[in-house]
Amino acid sequence: MELTVKMLTDACDGDLLSSTVLHLEDHRICMLNHLELLSGTLKTLFLQDNLLSSLAGMEFLTKLSYLNVNGNNLLSIEPLAALKELRYLDAGKNSLSEVQGGGVSALPASLRILRLEGNPMCEKLSYRSDVLSSLPQIVDLDFVPVAGKGIV
Repeated sequence: MELTVKMLTDACDGDLLSSTVLHLEDHRICMLNHLELLSGTLKTLFLQDNLLSSLAGMEFLTKLSYLNVNGNNLLSIEPLAALKELRYLDAGKNSLSEVQGGGVSALPASLRILRLEGNPMCEKLSYRSDVLSSLPQIVDLDFVPVAGKGIV
């Protein structure tokens, strides 16, 4: 199912232009449309347990600081590189296979807390060190604090 303006409006209780939090979890969404309507206000977005294979369209959400896309079918999270205020990302239980490919290494410098557990990349012995060398600003990876860094 594609994300429609009606779905967005319903999830925002009709207040599409000033909504800061949006709950769209478990809606069987496979394609993100119309997110540009929320570009100036949306800070928190719950999209877990849908059918997303792409995050195309997310780049419009420039104010977004919290995103949950856990439990989808994502192969890449590249569009998130444009989200310069993103501080928390849960992209666990997807199909992300590479730290360097798929956009993980290009996540914004604002990101502090990252959840990737349940992805194929996590099975590699060097997973944690690869992520932390690509994203040195991370203070918490998969519910484990990074040694020597406090939560900011």
